[in-house]
Amino acid sequence: MRALLRAVLLAGATSIAGCDLEFESQDVVIRHDVEGDALDVLLVYYGVSAGDGSALRFFPDGGEMDDARARSLEKGVAAFERIAAGEREGMIVDWPLHVTLDRWKNEDEAKLADPEATAQEKADAAARLPIYELVTLVECGAFLDDAKRLCGFQRVRIHPLSKFEALLNAHFDALAREDARDADDRDDPIGVALRAAKADAKTPWFRFDRGTLQIDVPMSMAERASVIRDAAEHVMKSDHIASNGFTKGAGMWSLFGEWLATAPSVALEKDRMRATFGTGDAPIRWTIMCPDRPYDPTLYEALKSRNVSLRDDVKAADLIAAMK
Repeated sequence: MRALLRAVLLAGATSIAGCDLEFESQDVVIRHDVEGDALDVLLVYYGVSAGDGSALRFFPDGGEMDDARARSLEKGVAAFERIAAGEREGMIVDWPLHVTLDRWKNEDEAKLADPEATAQEKADAAARLPIYELVTLVECGAFLDDAKRLCGFQRVRIHPLSKFEALLNAHFDALAREDARDADDRDDPIGVALRAAKADAKTPWFRFDRGTLQIDVPMSMAERASVIRDAAEHVMKSDHIASNGFTKGAGMWSLFGEWLATAPSVALEKDRMRATFGTGDAPIRWTIMCPDRPYDPTLYEALKSRNVSLRDDVKAADLIAAMK
């Protein structure tokens, strides 16, 4: 699974702004427009602060930490202004679910023009470019909630969804074949073979069906056992769960809980993991809590001094209701 994992890790590694902004909580709403062959996604961020909470919260004064606070705030302001201006960059919690489409598009276009890039690198870049064109940022904005916290939202539309699914599934097929070519002693040979066979069969890794999201990932019994064991170990570690609730990595654990809550079907079968999210009679909604990232108004104060525009006609509840 190394190529597939590398694709996720690369997304995080190239998303420099992943640490530049953080938030206390988030709503993610996904609506499948079956007749329009489209996917509408709403991201609402509550209590947005500059990133690197260790610099901003745990070491408020003193020497190098003052420098860290200044750098963190500078990056946070730049990231907020960039996203507010319409750059296609968004996140669910943060790394590795941080997407920077415009940056990736520019990097792939540069790869095609790079005389030192290999033929395979150019082919991979060319295969990804059409995917970016199917994602449209419909609307974005910033506002204050009733608690006077800085908040933001993005509405995204993917169209045509059928083409997006075909291109992204083909990309996953290519990654599975790369795993098979590059397999070594670190890989589970059964799992590698299962995923290569799926790639050859061209059956979808993910698809939307009448409002539900369906996932199908081949996995050997040894890999499945490893995933379950690792998850259990993380849950039991005291640095992830404290007496007062989630601490380190709280947002991702909250997202994991929302995934399970909105998945009427999750099956770990002999040779694969299958999951269905949503019921089809309403949009999929995940409400994610990040108690390890309490709101800090420093970013908002900095933005006010720069005359950043805030919307006074936006309520999160109205945005979410409009997705139904």
